[in-house]
Amino acid sequence: MSIENPRPGDPLDQIRGLHLPEEIGFWPPAIGWWLTAGLILLVVVGTGILILARRRSLRFRALRELEDLKTRWSSDSDFQTMAAEVSMLLRRIALKRYGHETVAGLYGEHWQEFLSRTGERRSEEAWDPDIGRILALAPYAPPGPGNTWSPLSREYLLQKAEHWIEVNS
Repeated sequence: MSIENPRPGDPLDQIRGLHLPEEIGFWPPAIGWWLTAGLILLVVVGTGILILARRRSLRFRALRELEDLKTRWSSDSDFQTMAAEVSMLLRRIALKRYGHETVAGLYGEHWQEFLSRTGERRSEEAWDPDIGRILALAPYAPPGPGNTWSPLSREYLLQKAEHWIEVNS
């Protein structure tokens, strides 16, 4: 006896078995990944622009204040007081740029070493140790004529201060 299909022409016999859909490929990513990548790119570019604008703003304000010092202190004025004001300007910039913990306690030789170390960065022009000595000692010296300070010229001091500001702000 042979076993035959009890129901000839059964429509269920014509149905294929279960089949899986095609695998999802890596490319192109879904819209959510595009939006996430765009958001990350926007945040990175925006942060870079804000940091650059803040640094340029600090540089712009510092150089403008140095120009005010140049015009206020003519060549016949007190060199020591001008050097003290330049030193205070550089200290304010250093506090803003390097933080209170790093800069606030520096004075004398330590302030001079800090100015030398940070003044030479990213530059071919070396920081003059005599300028650092003048800027380190000027705020603590009694006011008086600048003849005892240094044979360096007022313009040279201001030029080096401007260079330090450009490098560090």
